[in-house]
Amino acid sequence: AESIGYPGVIHGLFPRGGADLVLHFYSTCNAELNKILKAEVEEVQKPPATEGAPPKVSKAPEVFVRDALEKRLRMVVPYKATWPQALGLLALPPNVPPALANLLTLVDDICYYAGDRSVD
Repeated sequence: AESIGYPGVIHGLFPRGGADLVLHFYSTCNAELNKILKAEVEEVQKPPATEGAPPKVSKAPEVFVRDALEKRLRMVVPYKATWPQALGLLALPPNVPPALANLLTLVDDICYYAGDRSVD
């Protein structure tokens, strides 16, 4: 840290090291996808802008899920060269619980916006 101009104690801000950066990126991408999916659902639910216009048709759940997963995967494309190492960090035992929590949030959000309102 000191070699690039940061105080030597800055490493203490990140107890899991690089995994904290990966977890932050993962959470940020999940939040961005959540905004996108929410906007898509709200757009479909809005009444037509003009009288007599056909109502907007929502996507089938499987199409919605496929498109959502594609959008989320595209968020990783700029980092595809180093993404395997990032996933390796998340696979380390101390990092598994927060990594799985992020994955659960991602799956839950996608299913919710696809129309699944179950509470299991």
